[in-house]
Amino acid sequence: MKPVDWLDDLRSLAQVELLGTVEGWQVIATDRSSGERREGPVRKTFWDAIRHARAMWEGERDRAPE
Repeated sequence: MKPVDWLDDLRSLAQVELLGTVEGWQVIATDRSSGERREGPVRKTFWDAIRHARAMWEGERDRAPE
């Protein structure tokens, strides 16, 4: 799945922000039902910010106990 498609899918569950600052780009997602706020890592390009947030959050989901 392309990074932008993944971000669009995430929008169905959360309010998603892609912020650009002096330090770089960051994806922030706030869950619509619980209000939980997740911050992805800051990266130099917005493509990298999306990819790294996806890898981090999907990696956590894959390691969650069943």
